[in-house]
Amino acid sequence: MTDQSNTPPDLQKLVTEWVTANFGVPGIIVLGFATTVGLIWWNWEKAAKLPGVAPLLALLFPEKEAPPTPLPRPKPDRLTVAVVHLDGDQNGEIERLIVEALSETTEVQVLKFDRLIAPTDGNIDDAVQAGHSQARSLLVEGGADVLIWGAVLRNGLLTLPKLRWTASHELPVESRARKYKISEELEFSDIFRSDLTEILDLLVLVLGAYFSPEKAPTRGPLPDFLRRIHKLLQEEGAQWPQATLQNLKFGFADLCLVQGVQDWKNDEWMRMAQDAYESAIPKDDTVWLYHKYLTAFYNLGQVYQYRGARLENRGMTEQAVHLFRRIAGITAVTDYPEDKWLYVASHAQLGSILSFLGKEDNDIEKLKEAVSAFRSVAGEYTPDFRRQIIVGLANTLKMIGESEPGTARLREAIAPYESAIREAPDEDSRKSLTEALQSIRTQIRTRSGTETEALE
Repeated sequence: MTDQSNTPPDLQKLVTEWVTANFGVPGIIVLGFATTVGLIWWNWEKAAKLPGVAPLLALLFPEKEAPPTPLPRPKPDRLTVAVVHLDGDQNGEIERLIVEALSETTEVQVLKFDRLIAPTDGNIDDAVQAGHSQARSLLVEGGADVLIWGAVLRNGLLTLPKLRWTASHELPVESRARKYKISEELEFSDIFRSDLTEILDLLVLVLGAYFSPEKAPTRGPLPDFLRRIHKLLQEEGAQWPQATLQNLKFGFADLCLVQGVQDWKNDEWMRMAQDAYESAIPKDDTVWLYHKYLTAFYNLGQVYQYRGARLENRGMTEQAVHLFRRIAGITAVTDYPEDKWLYVASHAQLGSILSFLGKEDNDIEKLKEAVSAFRSVAGEYTPDFRRQIIVGLANTLKMIGESEPGTARLREAIAPYESAIREAPDEDSRKSLTEALQSIRTQIRTRSGTETEALE
């Protein structure tokens, strides 16, 4: 038989039996209610989030503050603007107008956050910064890109919303508050739309998100986007913090370079890229020690390279050579992983330009330096530059070999041509390279006098 002496009593059963014996069914009902209330109190946050429970709890426990409602989450296909309650907004009238104005554009999706940002610090600047800090916390929690908050000012019948815009990344326009007039048709002025466009453009620029598969369509064609940014930088850039302005200029210049490559007949884009890079890079030789600036110098070298060819400006081409040569030298003696790509890229570009200039000037020394640049990275398999390197090396060796006596340089060109033929991306390229290789073999036979020697 099992010993029951050590089994603990069933407290719930004892209490239930005692309440039933002394108070009957009403006592059981009161006991169940009290138990439920206790469980709710100790699990307040979870219970308050159950459907339909929050209003009931507010009636039963008016002194107990309900937890905030969960923030809605955006879809990833567009930039997202969230709107919170405005301080002093009677019945949420202005908030509804803001949501309606934002909803009229397909550029963004609009979310309503059931929160109020109304900092009360005595110092106005501290209060504004506290408001932006609270807004950024909400942006992180809700996953939105921009949050609109502020207050509604009233004077008799006059009502003006004073709004602030906080972005998920710090932007120079955040510190600016603006009062927006509302027409008799309950529409915001064009300034509201202009400010929305401005902050979204800068956000996309600082995020580097123009070519994001999800968010690229929201900013329209790249040329229009770049012209808006250029106008903004010219009109307001001088008022922004230097570090912020520099980062925005680099982002703007990078996109101008991309557009300039695509629209190569229009020098406008490369000119704007050059101006932005040159004004953003500090005039201090120590900046060459930082990867951030090495990348900017490399991109500026590309701009000089394209403009030099497009405008037939030898000075710009020489500037490109100078930058690529210096980047190649610096990255050759560093072992930072982030510099590896620049090491290959700068050698590839240096070799290509020197090969072109050597042919144009009939300068054997430039051709030899080009061969040295190509050979320095020929063993580095970088898909972006592999073809440029091996074809450039083969063609440059061929040029040197054709201008020198003997067959040594011509023989050196055979291996890179064979590699280029094997890796040719299409039949036309393979045919052209094969013809060049056949030309080399013919010259070797002619110079050596024996076919056997040529084929060794």
